[in-house]
Amino acid sequence: MVVIPLLLVIQVCAAFQWFSLKQPFRQKMRANMQPFESRNEGLSSETVHDLWVVGAGTLGESICRQYKQQHPHASVVGETATPNRHDRMNSFGVIPRLRTSRTVEDETSAKNVVVSLPPSSSSDYPGAIRDAMTVWRGPSGGGSLIFTSSLAVYGDLR
Repeated sequence: MVVIPLLLVIQVCAAFQWFSLKQPFRQKMRANMQPFESRNEGLSSETVHDLWVVGAGTLGESICRQYKQQHPHASVVGETATPNRHDRMNSFGVIPRLRTSRTVEDETSAKNVVVSLPPSSSSDYPGAIRDAMTVWRGPSGGGSLIFTSSLAVYGDLR
């Protein structure tokens, strides 16, 4: 019996959905996710980061790395619960942050935000999602807020 990790299946399905979207929508999404340096309109000086990934675990770290590869001059923050991935994120130019070190200055400081928190990350998951959204500039900031989710299927644990 071949077991395919569910996260891989979700990523493949997400990629299929992305490529099957209508072309104008994909172009708009790509334009919104461009870093500040590559767009003429710019935002107020309060906005500091091009991308902030809340929950830079396996999927979130991959998003940080790929975005940084496509936009080398972009300011990308990878937020984690522990410092375990921080050295690796530093190595490809991502600013690592602990979730507990977020400050008032971080509020509305990111144009684009990806929320990739597993439900097990908090006893108050909806509150954790609301808290993660505080770093986003909002729709008037010209960027995007993307929420990801994954799940696992467990057999009978008896």
